[in-house]
Amino acid sequence: RGYVIVWVSGFGIALLDEIIQIVVPGRAFQLSDLLIDLSGIILGSLIVIIFPFIGKSLVETKKSW
Repeated sequence: RGYVIVWVSGFGIALLDEIIQIVVPGRAFQLSDLLIDLSGIILGSLIVIIFPFIGKSLVETKKSW
């Protein structure tokens, strides 16, 4: 459930940022920027999900030495 909140809020902030750029002179809404922001949200979430497993594995490996 927590990840959904992060993804939705991250998407909302990224979308808001792009919408604000519509009214700023010299800036424009770019779908590519939005997709880059979303890929960062996904990558960050995956790191948070995977990192504890890596850390746990390293600790267990070290204990077996």
